[in-house]
Amino acid sequence: MNAVEFNDIREGYTLPESTYSPSMQQLFLYAASTWNAHRIHYDHVYTTKVECYENLVVQGPLIADFFTQHIISWLAGRGKITAYKYSNRSISFLGDKLVAKAKINYINNDTGVMEIEGYIENIRGDIVLPGHVTVELIRNA
Repeated sequence: MNAVEFNDIREGYTLPESTYSPSMQQLFLYAASTWNAHRIHYDHVYTTKVECYENLVVQGPLIADFFTQHIISWLAGRGKITAYKYSNRSISFLGDKLVAKAKINYINNDTGVMEIEGYIENIRGDIVLPGHVTVELIRNA
């Protein structure tokens, strides 16, 4: 993603999209690092035969982390997230391509504070995570 320049940003600006394709290793490591021992995140046989899901389930907090990565990558060190809220709305599976999209709804040109609304959608077009982020840009002195 290209670095953000404060003077180029306006309300309604759409951030470039980011695409995420979680791998089996990523699901396993995320489950381990968050102490989430639910087998639907790493045991394919259990997930498909016992829980009857079509594939391993991507953790909701991992999808939320993808959304924050999307914003942080766009900021490229030129700002920081000061507030963040999200809601997991739909399930995603191993093999899903997840696309992060966002736009600026509000910007205070005096302070560099921005309100960004966005979401992550899966390959079925479901919005799996809507999110709202408040960002403060670092201004050149």
